[in-house]
Formats: sequence, C-alpha cells, structure tokens
Amino acid sequence: MTTRWHRRRPARGTRHLPFGHGPHFRVGAPPARLEARIALSAFFSRVDAELAVPAKEVEPFPSPALKGIRGLPAVIRPRAGAAAGV
Repeated sequence: MTTRWHRRRPARGTRHLPFGHGPHFRVGAPPARLEARIALSAFFSRVDAELAVPAKEVEPFPSPALKGIRGLPAVIRPRAGAAAGV
C-alpha cells in the first residue's frame, strides 16, 4: 500500500460517499443536507419543471448499494411572476 498521493492515479473501484456512513459519517452532513433542501426549495418555487421524456424512459442507476437514476432529462422554465435574481 502506497502512502504517497498521486493526482493522476486512477480510482481503485471505490464508491464516492460524500457524507460517509456509519463511523465515517461527516459532521457537516446535516448542515449540507439542510442547505441543499433550502436551495432546492427556493429554486423550485421560482420555476416550472417537467420531465422531458416519459417517466418510463428514465434509466435507473444499477447499484446494489445506492438507489438512483443515471440522469433526469427535464424542461425548466421561469415561473410567471417569479422575482428574478432574488
């Protein structure tokens, strides 16, 4: 096992878990999740969003550990009467 950092060394099949899990849980995780919830709530209160493809065409992300999707094609438009830049 090397102790040197190599910026170009490829990842060795490790999964990215930004907030950690179990004993590796990050203390900044709850504030970061709260910040994301507030930001997304503010964003979606100012726009109208809809799927750009039928829901059946949204491709799941195949992983035994993580539940998610590969991408979410969407059409996002400013909501009529929403304050711009606020």
